[in-house]
Amino acid sequence: PAPWSHIVSGHVGRKPEAGAGAPARAMAASPRPQLLIQQLLLAETEAEAMLADVKRTRAARMREARHKAEREVDAFRAEQDDAFRRAARGKEESHSSAELERATAEAVDSARRDYERNRDRTVAYVVGKVLDVPTELSATQRQALRTGAV
Repeated sequence: PAPWSHIVSGHVGRKPEAGAGAPARAMAASPRPQLLIQQLLLAETEAEAMLADVKRTRAARMREARHKAEREVDAFRAEQDDAFRRAARGKEESHSSAELERATAEAVDSARRDYERNRDRTVAYVVGKVLDVPTELSATQRQALRTGAV
């Protein structure tokens, strides 16, 4: 007998005994069990088709969700990269302008220190040179004046 014959024969829940095949064969000859078997096979085929459709739909939804998530991640990554670049550029600009201001202040301070340190000596040197002019002409200067070279 077929593995499902106990359902058709009315012995639901238990398999027929060894000698119980005769009533099942007698019922199989009638058109009603064949109709039930066809209905069962049709239902099985429909269930398989529905299951395959559900699997395809689920796979399509998973692909769509994955693509959507990838787009969101790409957008987030681009946004974060832009924010990082702006922050880095701002720090770089502020760092370079602060560095320039510091270097300028150092140079100005250095020039002031040099001025203060050398002012008195420089003034004394220039005054000394101005006042140390000889009042007599040298022999070369007198000859140049006589010949009219100057």
